[in-house]
Parts: sequence; structure tokens; C-alpha cells
Amino acid sequence: MRVYRKIIANVERSERREAERNALSILLHEVLGEGVALEHLPDGRPILSNHPGTHISISHTEGLVMLALSDRPIGVDVELRCRQTEVAVKRLVSPVLARAMQCLNAILSDKNLIYTIAWMAMEALYKLVPESEVLSDFCYLPKSLCLDLQGQTFSLRARCKKIPDVSLSVHGVIEDNYVYALATYDEQAL
Repeated sequence: MRVYRKIIANVERSERREAERNALSILLHEVLGEGVALEHLPDGRPILSNHPGTHISISHTEGLVMLALSDRPIGVDVELRCRQTEVAVKRLVSPVLARAMQCLNAILSDKNLIYTIAWMAMEALYKLVPESEVLSDFCYLPKSLCLDLQGQTFSLRARCKKIPDVSLSVHGVIEDNYVYALATYDEQAL
């Protein structure tokens, strides 16, 4: 598994999509060389048609494009650390998990961090699992959350309601400005 990133210049909102596409194109060229054929499946998932066996996931947020490549399915998401996600997350998670997240938030100095992690985990899982149709298809195993604020990392396990017998993992990094998450199928599921 390899993760690549490219900083995007600060541009007007109307120009952001074009800047993101250009940054992604440059990044793909730097990583895979000339003639990369990036295409999208009908459900919007990206594929590299001339690199069979290489799985790709793409994410972007204000100022950054992220690309994950692997020989196994992968999902990636990146968000600004300061993005407010609490309301959206509370709508999508179970009441039990919402209460657990509120307890964790009570001990964190960054009151939005746990919600950002939960949002990104759902986004990365959604990109990983072709059977998923909406973010609420996923449920977390609340006791699996490991939050290492010293090492600036986190991990958790989840399940997709449509394939309940398969376990999924999310690992992430917490940086000063960005937080990103990588979702994979647990090794024993492969």
C-alpha cells in the first residue's frame, strides 16, 4: 500500500475542482509514469484500466489531493482538521456510538477531532466496499477505537451492514492541518 499527496495552491472555490484534477493528473504521472488511464466505474469508483491488479482510491479537500494505491482494495479520505462534522456524524452513527464519541470528545482538547475521524472512516469505508450505497451502511465496533494522540494515529474496526461477515479496518494519521484515513478489508477476510 502506498499513499501519495499533492498540495494544491489556494484558489477560489469555483476553480478548486480544476486545480484538484490537475494536481491528481500530475501526481498520477509522477507515481505511475506516462499514459495512465484513469477511468471511473458506473458507481463513480476510480480504476486504472492500464494497471490491472492495482487498486486506487482518491480523496481531496481544500488544499490537498491524496491518492492511495494497493494490490488489494483500499479506500482513502482526507479532511481539513478544522472541518465541522459533528452534526453530520451524529445523524449517521448509532446512538450507542454517538454517546461513546461524546465521552471521548470530553477528554480531547480538539472537540471536533473524534467526529472528523468518524466521518473520514465512513467515507474511506464507502470507497472501499463496492456493495455500499450510503455512508450509514457502516457500523463501528466502538471498543475497537484506538486513539494515540502522542503518535498522532488512530485505528478502528467496522462492519458493512450489507456484508456483515466481513471485518473492515481503518487506520489514520492526525496532522496539524489534515487528518486522513485508509480503509482495508481485515487480512483474515482476504
